[in-house]
Amino acid sequence: MDSSILKASARLTQTEYKEMQKHTIYGKSILFQVPQLDILISRTALLHHEKINGRGYPSQRTEKDIPFLIQIVSVADKFNSMCTANTYKDKKTYIEAIDELMSESYGNALNPAIVIPFTNFIMRKQLFKKVMLSNNETAEIIFIHQNEPHLPLIRLKDSYIDLRRTSSLKITGLAN
Repeated sequence: MDSSILKASARLTQTEYKEMQKHTIYGKSILFQVPQLDILISRTALLHHEKINGRGYPSQRTEKDIPFLIQIVSVADKFNSMCTANTYKDKKTYIEAIDELMSESYGNALNPAIVIPFTNFIMRKQLFKKVMLSNNETAEIIFIHQNEPHLPLIRLKDSYIDLRRTSSLKITGLAN
């Protein structure tokens, strides 16, 4: 790939983005040439940006045509990408990344059978931590709901708030 695309400090143009998408094809070709690697590894390199709704790349495959293991890698790759800074975007907090993963699973881009347990695991690591809320107050995560881990029960001063029941309040990140 053209190194200027990899080092771009601004949003990619449409042409640059199309070129960048070819990294899946290049990666598959390189890995396929290693005889001792399982073929699933090169397929993972090729398909890790496919979405279960058919809106991914390079082939717009749907869920039935994307092996489950590759769907798992897609979620992990997406989370890692969001939580890593690069030249053209700031890194997101775990909370922001989890919200985006959940949103993509609700939008049928990522498999909720993978996203929900994954976000549940990450959110459980946040139990009893102080978080900042969208109203600039600090709260504490008290309980993680199994099917909606991104909307935990929090303690704010002397009251408990179930974020599943209030749309006016969101966690924006961990408190310092």
